[in-house]
Amino acid sequence: NASIPATPPERAHLSTSPSLGPFLANIVSLIALPLFCYDKSNNLIGNRLFVIALILGAAGFLAFQILLKGTVERVQTDANAADRPKYNYWKAIGGFFKNRAALGTTLAAMASIIMTLGLASAVQILFQSFFQNAQMSGVITMITYAPMLMIIPFVKPLVKRFGKKEASVYPLIPGMAAAILMAVLPIQPNTTGLILWIVLNIVISFSLSVFTMVGWAMVADCIDYQELQTGRREEGTVYATYSLGRKLAQGFGASIVAFLLLLTGYISESGAHQTMEVANNIRQMIGWVYFGGIALMFVFLQWVYNLDKKAVADMEKSLGRSNTELVGKAAEEE
Repeated sequence: NASIPATPPERAHLSTSPSLGPFLANIVSLIALPLFCYDKSNNLIGNRLFVIALILGAAGFLAFQILLKGTVERVQTDANAADRPKYNYWKAIGGFFKNRAALGTTLAAMASIIMTLGLASAVQILFQSFFQNAQMSGVITMITYAPMLMIIPFVKPLVKRFGKKEASVYPLIPGMAAAILMAVLPIQPNTTGLILWIVLNIVISFSLSVFTMVGWAMVADCIDYQELQTGRREEGTVYATYSLGRKLAQGFGASIVAFLLLLTGYISESGAHQTMEVANNIRQMIGWVYFGGIALMFVFLQWVYNLDKKAVADMEKSLGRSNTELVGKAAEEE
């Protein structure tokens, strides 16, 4: 929420929490699901998924209750309700689509989600058919996520030094290079090939880590930007539209990658027993999807999202919040 922290660095720092939570949950699911839901022939045991889904659903419900009880707004952006203009949804949504910053970060987030969530099933198939070790896929995938944990202590200093846009965009370049290597190198289904695959995935994970951690803070800046453009603070609409884009991406990702799997020659009836030619095609497809997704993120953040460090500082000054650093420090002391 943009009304909890006031300053851009504090927003970036708080933004790591909604990013870290899913990350930690993924660690549990990535390890548990392959270990308990695949048999020795690398085939899925479907009935065990239902039990795990119930457990995770109960944990999610409990987490929402903690969120509702524990959230406090420290920055009052519009305390006098009588002075608020009447809310008009169509004006608010129109303001969103005229908001370059909101469009840029939403499209970048959609590209990231389509890429990562869409490829989840393809990666699982790769470990089943190419590396032929589905049960270890979760542990190996967790190792490739390590850079996201490592980057957390540096998010706030990076944002303060370079800005959220700059710190998110330029790490994507090595990620694109790693994705190309993932697609074109003659990786073999042996220990050496597996190590090379892990290294390339670590590079890609590192390239995505800053944007993953500060994405929600960038949305908070987009809310300020829309207020500057329209004179109305339409926080709920911006967050809701951004979230809708993320939800659409989750559905599109699975559909797009399912279609691409058909182009590789994948036969669903064969399950874990794909031919090595098909398995290698899937490996190459994963690399090209990573490249396409990261390239789109770079385009949307570099040339559509228009709030670099200087623009954010100028915007906060225009909104009369140039002293918000003091507010942020006061909040830290409480």
